[in-house]
Amino acid sequence: MTRAVLLVLLILSVAWLAQSGDGDEMHCPDKDANFFAESINAYFDKHPPKAGKAVTIPDGTRYDNRTHWWIVPVDVGQERLQALLSCDGHLELSGRKT
Repeated sequence: MTRAVLLVLLILSVAWLAQSGDGDEMHCPDKDANFFAESINAYFDKHPPKAGKAVTIPDGTRYDNRTHWWIVPVDVGQERLQALLSCDGHLELSGRKT
């Protein structure tokens, strides 16, 4: 009987831990232009673009409710990129079509 109770408690603990990683901090549809600019500027502070290439954020930012990531267009000079931006400010850059 004691083993059965311990097994149930263990299963419930594991289920709670697995669920707790998906908290509200991972959903951020209310972030704004300041958050995008801070995150993108922090990235380019660490990885500066070539001299003379300005970094701009054109219109078209959208939030993906399925992945909970922001998709932010970023232009570096003539290069058109998009940033996949997580709720904690980490981003991945890739090319984007016009």
